[in-house]
Amino acid sequence: MDFMDSPFAIHGFDDEVEFNTQCSSQWDSLCHFHHQATATAYNGAKPTLAALEQHFGGEDHAQELPTLNHWHKRGGLVGRGVLIDYKRYADAHGITYSPFSDKRITIAELEAVAKEQGVTFKQGDIIIIRSGFTEALTGLSGEKQEEALGTHQTCGVEGTPEAAKWFWNKHFAAVAGDAIAFETVPPVVDGKPAGINSLGTFRFALILFP
Repeated sequence: MDFMDSPFAIHGFDDEVEFNTQCSSQWDSLCHFHHQATATAYNGAKPTLAALEQHFGGEDHAQELPTLNHWHKRGGLVGRGVLIDYKRYADAHGITYSPFSDKRITIAELEAVAKEQGVTFKQGDIIIIRSGFTEALTGLSGEKQEEALGTHQTCGVEGTPEAAKWFWNKHFAAVAGDAIAFETVPPVVDGKPAGINSLGTFRFALILFP
């Protein structure tokens, strides 16, 4: 699916198999979400839906697209995973929030959690942040899940230039989390909530390879 053909009209692509992969454990393709201002994917690639569909169910042997299957030939992705359990930290410190709101986990909070857990970050770490989003959906009926997701808001890491610099300067290999987006939705630009078209600015910056 080309997002430009959707009501959002944003640059990027998504696959639907028997269920949308965004609703399950998965690793975002480097073609999935683009830098909106330039409509480019990782390393400046500009894939088209036709080019992606050409390789659906197969493999891009010519390596024309920055898809994840090329990692397999190099042995896959192996790294040191570091879990930052923000949900546990919040519960212990009386911090209450709904995962289906625009709760913004700050860099100061991430550093506080790491200190409390005794975690020391190392270059090449894969940082995984638990916000409690997934478990909040557990046990809800389909209708209640739809209602919760219908807020079009989700907790996550603050999407600021300062946050992007922090992740970059820590030299993480990748970032991951238990919510539908790594950064808070909706994003904030110049101190004000912005539309979905603003997404991708920091998501793109946070796919890091030192």
